[in-house]
Amino acid sequence: MTLPDPENHSSTTAQRWRPFLVTFGILALVSFLVFANSLTNGFALDDESIIVQNRLIKSLTHLPALFISDYWASILGPGYGGNIYRSLVLVSFALNYAVGGLNPFGYHLVNLLLQLGVCLAMYALARQLDLSRAAALPASTVFAVHPLHTEAVFHRALTISERLGGPGHPAVADALSRLAALYASPVGRVVLPGGLERAEPLFQRELAIREKALGPDNPAVAQSLEEYAGLFQETNRMMEASQVETRALAIRAKYGRMNAWR
Repeated sequence: MTLPDPENHSSTTAQRWRPFLVTFGILALVSFLVFANSLTNGFALDDESIIVQNRLIKSLTHLPALFISDYWASILGPGYGGNIYRSLVLVSFALNYAVGGLNPFGYHLVNLLLQLGVCLAMYALARQLDLSRAAALPASTVFAVHPLHTEAVFHRALTISERLGGPGHPAVADALSRLAALYASPVGRVVLPGGLERAEPLFQRELAIREKALGPDNPAVAQSLEEYAGLFQETNRMMEASQVETRALAIRAKYGRMNAWR
């Protein structure tokens, strides 16, 4: 009887794994180069409400509650009858908090790893559709970095939020914020003509929703005001920008004093 050659077996195993490792390495490198700057960023948009203010993610004893709670229940109260179910997102935030507290780096790192996982899934789907490796890898690489569908995705997110929570739901404000930020960004202004003009009514509606749903002194309102001030600055309306920034600073200061009293 001929015994298997261990060296041949190792060589065969290495050859079998080499395409995957090359694919993983390329997608990881591309994703890191494009999104690594996010690792040093702070919290943004609805992070303020869903992470910083969310008492339910700040103890692992609340994990069971996360599976039966609405996404916004921690902000709007236990009696809030919402219907946005994102339990796995909240659980991931709870695990992030357990490891690193409110250090944004860990949350951004998890997002980057999830982005890589989605790109690998895109590659696997392309291979399942009988694309060659030479075609599947460029397709998944473009998928990793291409912003072409961002506007459509944000519009879709806005539509879903309005349908699930109603037009005055805080999730609608978050969707409006993302869409407005896209229009107001330097890239958005180049790719989407009239971006600043399209952004302003979205910022206005975002601010109105948060003021009504969360209260005029909520930190999320300060965030909306800061975004709105940025738009005023981009359009050289400095007096309006200053007024809005002053109100945002007052809210931040009041919230800081409230936390100190606690």
